[in-house]
Amino acid sequence: MEMTKVVYRNVQTFKQGSPAGSDDEEAYTSLVFKRTDHFILAQDGQIQHFGLYKLALVFLGLLCAFLLVVITGLGIMITEGGQQLQDCYISQAEINATAQERDELYKSFLNLVKEKSQVQISYNQLREEKSQVEAACSTTAEERDELRTQLIKLESMKNIKRYIVRVTLDPDTAHPNLILSADGEQVRLGDKQQYVSHNPKRFNAVPCILGKEGFSSGRFYYEVQVSQKMCWDIGVARQSINRKGNINYSTKNGFWIIMMRGSEYFAPEISAVPLYLRNKPQKLGVFVDYEAGLVSFYDADNWYHIYTFTSAAFTEKLYPFLGTCAIVNQIPLTISSPVKGYC
Repeated sequence: MEMTKVVYRNVQTFKQGSPAGSDDEEAYTSLVFKRTDHFILAQDGQIQHFGLYKLALVFLGLLCAFLLVVITGLGIMITEGGQQLQDCYISQAEINATAQERDELYKSFLNLVKEKSQVQISYNQLREEKSQVEAACSTTAEERDELRTQLIKLESMKNIKRYIVRVTLDPDTAHPNLILSADGEQVRLGDKQQYVSHNPKRFNAVPCILGKEGFSSGRFYYEVQVSQKMCWDIGVARQSINRKGNINYSTKNGFWIIMMRGSEYFAPEISAVPLYLRNKPQKLGVFVDYEAGLVSFYDADNWYHIYTFTSAAFTEKLYPFLGTCAIVNQIPLTISSPVKGYC
């Protein structure tokens, strides 16, 4: 402003000393006021100020207002940033707590997996123990059934052996080649004929023999040792059987016997019925129930049932029957004597 006043005074002084409208006045005026940077105009003795100064003041005011707004905004942003940063710190703490909880949950999960494995192992052990118990129970049941079977067998044996009788072989019925013991309880086939009397009761073609005593009622049981024999025929026969010439063993012809040939066993009904034995009998038991029409055979040592003829209609006396076959063997068939305590 002061500078403007000085310039203005200079211009007025110059104008008083120079004729109006002269070239010097114009030159000086142009020299003083021709500055486009300040936009200072002089017209009719007045200076109008519209330059950079005023514009700068406006700009400066706007700039200050802008800076104030910016600074205020920055303050708000800084405050909010601080709050957000604080919030971030809280969130990080929460994240840390969540991570810790996650780790604890993971540890719990691992413990549960371990416990599950242990439970599975225990379950498998229980299943195995259950299987063992069931197997033991099954074995026990089988053993119980076997014991029951054995008891039935023993009871049956006890009941049957109550009817054991002493059998003495009848020499009058023996084939001439048969050799009897003095007590009449053993018989074997010799290699030559014996000097014997001729009578209608004697077998003359087949090496066999009958017991002395016949039975026409009730029950009876006897046993024969057959160990190491390769051939035998044992059972009962009715009194009227054919004793001369070849003999056809069958129930129709009055024979209720079983036959052994080597390792094969047969029951001659109308035709020969093959028998399948678990073991080779060492002692054969023969049981007869006359009224019931039954003739049963047992492995007397193991009390194993071999075979039973059923529905026989007995009308004659039945005699114990032994045949040695036509094989010379020094080992005799032996009648087992009754043992005390059977009855």
